[in-house]
Amino acid sequence: MIKNSIKALTPVHVIALFASLCEASAATALPYLDENNQGIYVWFLIAFPSALTFLFFLTLNFNHKVLYGPSDFSNENNFLKAIKKSELK
Repeated sequence: MIKNSIKALTPVHVIALFASLCEASAATALPYLDENNQGIYVWFLIAFPSALTFLFFLTLNFNHKVLYGPSDFSNENNFLKAIKKSELK
């Protein structure tokens, strides 16, 4: 049986992607903004990655089972056992 070599993006990868896009846009766009808009944009650059991190850990704390998909397990039966075990709690 041939295994699929492409893995789905985990939530950590998605958060890292958004945060890095935010910082990359700062490096390219910030010097070209007006001084009034630079202040607003700097606050966005501070708040957005912080809010993403906070919301990620909030999700991890209260609903940890949504962070794992069947492809994260070597055997899909283990995934089903883990989901059933977490539903019983």
